[in-house]
Amino acid sequence: MAFKYARSQEAYDRFSAATNLPLTLLAVIRLYLSPSRTRFITHHLVDLAVVVLPVLRPLRAVRLLRLFNLSRAAVVLVNALTGSGGSSPIVGCTSS
Repeated sequence: MAFKYARSQEAYDRFSAATNLPLTLLAVIRLYLSPSRTRFITHHLVDLAVVVLPVLRPLRAVRLLRLFNLSRAAVVLVNALTGSGGSSPIVGCTSS
């Protein structure tokens, strides 16, 4: 049983290293290219904390959920502006 746990822990460590390296490089590059580094740090505290603190790495999933919600909101906005989608963005109203 301990052997299986050791193998799964090793696989997790490899996966974690493979995903954390690009995230760390991305954070460093974005910080370097930012015109105002202090503003970048103050506006991206959660992103930087996820890279720096291993305990907060599950927050990456929250970032993905936020991205999903933004994309869903964009689709609703585009449908409302173009008049497509079959119904009005106001609940209970239909387009005629």
